[in-house]
Amino acid sequence: MSGELGPKLREGDRQVPEGVYRITYLNPNSISHLSLALGYPNPFDRLHAEEDGRESAILGGDIMIHGGARSVGCLAIGDQAAEDLFVLAADSDWEQAVVVVSPVDFRRAALPADHRPDPEWVNRLYGWLRTELETLPLPPPAPFASAGEAADASSERHSQGVPPPSLPRDGYSLPPAGRSRAGASVAR
Repeated sequence: MSGELGPKLREGDRQVPEGVYRITYLNPNSISHLSLALGYPNPFDRLHAEEDGRESAILGGDIMIHGGARSVGCLAIGDQAAEDLFVLAADSDWEQAVVVVSPVDFRRAALPADHRPDPEWVNRLYGWLRTELETLPLPPPAPFASAGEAADASSERHSQGVPPPSLPRDGYSLPPAGRSRAGASVAR
C-alpha cells in the first residue's frame, strides 16, 4: 500500500483514497497487468476538500486497483488477485458495484489507539466505512505462507471491496450526518 494512515488529500501525496467508490471502467490493457478504475474523487472527497480550502482540481484522480506489487497512490493487489477481481467485475454488474477502501477492516480491527485523525472530518469518514463494511459478509481468514507468517496482505485488501449486487447502495451518497462511531477508537 502507498502512504500512511489517512485519506488522500491532494494529487502527489502518495496516499491511497479512503472511502466508498464506484468502478468507472475496467482496463484489460493496464501496464500493471489488469486494472479497475475507481471514481475518485467522489462527492464526499470534493465536499471536504472545499471545507478545507483545497481546490477540487488538485485532488488527483486515475486511482486504480491493479496487479503488480508496487504502487504510489493506487492499490496494487498482485496479479492473481487482480485477475480474480477483474473477472468477477467483468462477469457481474460492475457498473452498480461499490468498492469500500478502508485503512483496516473495521469488522476485525481498530486503528492504533494513539492515532488522531487530521483533519477532524476523517472521524465521520471512518464511521461511514465501518457502517458500509458491516453490511458485507466477513471474508475467510487470510491464508498463511508458513507457521506464523501471514501470506500476501493483498488477499485481505482485495476481499474487502466489492459488495454483492443485491445490496443496492449509492456509493456516491454522503454518510448519514450524526451517525456515531459506536465505541471503537478510530484514532489513527
